[in-house]
Amino acid sequence: MLNETTKSAIQSAYSQYIQGRKLRPRRGQREMIGHIARYLGNIEVDGEGRRISDASVCVVEAGTGTGKTLGYLLPSVIMARESGKTLVVSTATVNLQQQILEQEIPLLIGEGGLEIRVALAKGRQRYLCLHKLEQWVEAGDDQTLPLFAAESVDGTLDPETARELMAWVLDQGWDGDLDAAPGEIGTDIRTQITTDHRQCLNRNCQHFFHCPYFKAKNQAEQAHIIVANHDLVFADLALGGGVVLPAPEDTLYVFDEAHHLADKALSHFGGMAGLEAAQRTLRQLSRTVSGMLTEIGWDDALSGHLANLPSSSLEAGRLLESLHVLAESELQDGEVLRYPMGVIAAQLREPLVHLAEASADVLETLGQVTRRLRGMMEGDSLTTAQRTALESALMTLGPLEGQLQAQTDVWIGWARAPVDETELDEGTPTARWMQLSPSGEDIQLCVSPTSAAGFLMERLWQRCWGAILASATLSVGGDFKRFQAATGLPEASTAISLPSPFNYQERAVLNLWRTRHLPSEDPAYLDELAEQVSWILDQGEPTLVLFNSRRHMQAIHERLSDRPWHGAITVQGEISRHRQIEQHKARVEAGERTILFGLASFAEGLDLPGELLTHVVITRLPFSVPDDPVDETFAEWLERRGGNAFYSIAVPDACLKMVQACGRLMRSESDSGQISILDGRLLTRRYGNRILAALPPYRRQILDVSMLANQADA
Repeated sequence: MLNETTKSAIQSAYSQYIQGRKLRPRRGQREMIGHIARYLGNIEVDGEGRRISDASVCVVEAGTGTGKTLGYLLPSVIMARESGKTLVVSTATVNLQQQILEQEIPLLIGEGGLEIRVALAKGRQRYLCLHKLEQWVEAGDDQTLPLFAAESVDGTLDPETARELMAWVLDQGWDGDLDAAPGEIGTDIRTQITTDHRQCLNRNCQHFFHCPYFKAKNQAEQAHIIVANHDLVFADLALGGGVVLPAPEDTLYVFDEAHHLADKALSHFGGMAGLEAAQRTLRQLSRTVSGMLTEIGWDDALSGHLANLPSSSLEAGRLLESLHVLAESELQDGEVLRYPMGVIAAQLREPLVHLAEASADVLETLGQVTRRLRGMMEGDSLTTAQRTALESALMTLGPLEGQLQAQTDVWIGWARAPVDETELDEGTPTARWMQLSPSGEDIQLCVSPTSAAGFLMERLWQRCWGAILASATLSVGGDFKRFQAATGLPEASTAISLPSPFNYQERAVLNLWRTRHLPSEDPAYLDELAEQVSWILDQGEPTLVLFNSRRHMQAIHERLSDRPWHGAITVQGEISRHRQIEQHKARVEAGERTILFGLASFAEGLDLPGELLTHVVITRLPFSVPDDPVDETFAEWLERRGGNAFYSIAVPDACLKMVQACGRLMRSESDSGQISILDGRLLTRRYGNRILAALPPYRRQILDVSMLANQADA
């Protein structure tokens, strides 16, 4: 309940923060604070603090300049702490995560006068495993590590590198956070010195009390605010919740950059498995088991489980071979074969049902083995050699169990497929497709839900104490229907849209272009686009040019090679993003020409205020290419129900992307400049007005490509 004491605490902290930073109160920010506080105050709990009111979510769309980070942090941390809950702030990008952790929260603590503990949460694989590193140091070569099936280790770590890493820990005080290592650690090395929940020895590890991951986790358990990312939150929920992060029932979530939420959730609940890769997993498992029977066969129960694995693995392998033949005949010469509405051929389902059962049997037996191994490690009478053998066995089987689990989930997802449309239920369908692996040497079976709504409702909204979703782009012109459907928000949820305080009419011009050619691969279109871009870049402003495809970006870059300012262009992908941005800033400060060519990732999260960016160019409306099997299946389902996928999905999504892209221009109230949209469809297609209506109220002017020819003639 929002009582007077809580109100006073929020108001006092806000006033102290504003005065301390010498800022003017922002109306939208105060509205946001009040809206969130009322939402949290309406959550009803029982005597033990458990939520008993209906599940609900607070959705806040806050325009650029609102100050949304403070807007959600201030009421959330105060009310979560009073309710005995942990505040988990989740972002989609590392940049925002660092900004919140290193800038926003310290300012709130310092200027707002709040005494709060903060921690950063990351998965195990973002931390050094001391046990693995010690093994590499002691081994000296890859002949003794691991004890079983050396093929299971993805590469090796040379002794010199292992000793250097250990020196970082012992001599330089490195805490094992791979993102804060004293030097560069390549991906190939990271795989050798990290672990996951299947390999981790947990309390049986001699390094448990010094483990970088568990030390960070312990710090997080004492924190009032945990800063995480969407991927980690969904990974935790996939494990049941409360494994990496606090249990949802004890958590108030804030999802910043919430427009990514549905896609992030969806990516965690699909699967892909290669038929040949699955056979390799089984062959590797059989070889590993053979070695274990010799090395750790002193335990009768373990020996019994191990003895059952080869025969069940053999049956699963035989089924995989026969399925491979069927899959080859299905895929033929194509690279991707999508099954409409997820309905598969009848001759595929029966072998897939048998494969799913056989693979599940292998997985169950393997689970019995790993559970027994962990149980044996609890014993006090183990010799050093026996303990070493058990540790090595567990760390070798862990990755195999993970691979087998992922593969089994895919087989089950296919075994449940309908073979006739009469078997479809009323809900959104499951997408299923086959594809060649990138190497072309394996056939992969893929499966994915087409909507994250059900998962989010079941795993998150119905369980969590409370949730706040914030972003600058959640609605289309104030309409949240698309977002609500994609995220499965409960009926009791609230949504508010707070406009930006910026004076767009006076400080920004939106240039809309009439063109002769529609976007295509036609050289005539690319020539015309190059003329438009060239005319704009002749103006000499610090400019960001956004493209939908790398191919078009490179084509325009080549067509402009004879321009005197061509050397001022930096192209995304040719150097690192960080270096590209820093080079751009340095050129602006030096008074030099600078032009950024970028793709979709530059249309979001790029913060270049003031003179660093005064012209944003959008070469093409950001419609997604409709070739993703998941999107295709969902669109197919929608069309069959009488909907229009283009106007229901593609246009709203394009609206949000356009708002994000245009938002790169004005990052503060004092910024000004131009936005140029070079896609003529905005002025000629019916959906153009809908997209324009979703944008801020910029001052508009219309330009025509014909003037380029006229100026050239003149």
